Parts: sequence; C-alpha cells; structure tokens
Amino acid sequence: MRTAISIVMVLMLVTVCVAKDETLFGSHRFEPGGYGGPVLKVTTVDGEIGIMMGGRGAFCINHVFGIGGGGYGLVNEVKAKDTAPADRPYLGFGYGGVILEGIFFSPNMVHFTGNILIGGGAIYFFQDWDEQGEEHHDYHDSDHIWIVEPEVAVELNLTDYFRINLGASYRIVGEVELPGYDNSDLSGFAGSIFFKFGGNM
Repeated sequence: MRTAISIVMVLMLVTVCVAKDETLFGSHRFEPGGYGGPVLKVTTVDGEIGIMMGGRGAFCINHVFGIGGGGYGLVNEVKAKDTAPADRPYLGFGYGGVILEGIFFSPNMVHFTGNILIGGGAIYFFQDWDEQGEEHHDYHDSDHIWIVEPEVAVELNLTDYFRINLGASYRIVGEVELPGYDNSDLSGFAGSIFFKFGGNM
C-alpha cells in the first residue's frame, strides 16, 4: 500500500504546484476557506460489514489544498472472536487523525479530491448496547493502534456552501495486539459519503 500512499501525496503536491489560476505560492492573492460535516463509511471489520460514522473538517488554501482532521467510530454490532471474554462478545473500533487533502478543479460542478488520514485509534471488547444506544464496555480490554488511510473521491457542488463527496479509501492498520486479532482484521477498503458544508472550499 506504499504505492497508493505515494500516489495520493504526489497528486496533492501536483495540485498545489500546477494550479494555473489559483496557486498556493505566487503572485495571486491568498484566499482562505474551510469546511466541515458528517461522514458515513461502509467498510469491513474482521470480515463483517461495518458501518462507521464521524466527521471531517479542514482549513482550505486557495481552493487547492486543505489541512484538518477527522474521526470515525463503528456504530453497528460486530461479533468479537472466541478469544474475547465471554461477557464481552462485541468488538468496538474507532480512529481519527490529521487529514491532508488536494482539491482538483474546485470551481467545476463535478471534480475530484484526494486525501490521506494519518492518526491512531483503539479497538476493544464490550458487553452490549443499552437502551440509549450506548456501549457497555471495559477499556482494560482495549488496544491502541495506528492508522494510515489514503482516499480518492468525486465531489459534486450543489451550492456555493454545500457539496457531496463520494470516496473510496483503504485503511492500513498497525500494531494490533488484541487477543485473536492482527493488522489484516482491521485493515480494508471503505466507501464513504461526506456532506461538506463551508465556504471557499
């Protein structure tokens, strides 16, 4: 997956350097902007379908580059392996980090973006969901992990302040040491929809 990460980083750098009318560095005026909004991801976790919800936000420079952050958490029930304690049969998973983004042809109604998330997270066993939809869990049965997730996306400008972003990413997870699990159990492809609100994006 080093190749995928390298491609995303190169594309973001090219976007910043070759944008003819809007450049990060040069004689053109500096035009800041920003965005934020909710994200829904569909992925696999240990071979099961996982639904993750969260959000992203970023500070934008001249419509071509963004730097910000995001975080996501698993919201559906994923059964833990037999290595989990008998009274904690479900797996919890969440992560977040810094996001660097390149934006391609932002003024066009349909355009493309590429980003990479670098950060960390946790996986853990928990007992069940209560009536309010909250997890009963014990963080002593948890493991801290690192995450690298490159993504490419197509984006639709609906208004000057609202865009819909459809993305495909690959989540690379490291240092998984929870009993019965390894890095490949938490790594995987994901599809996402991002409702993007802001200005000068």
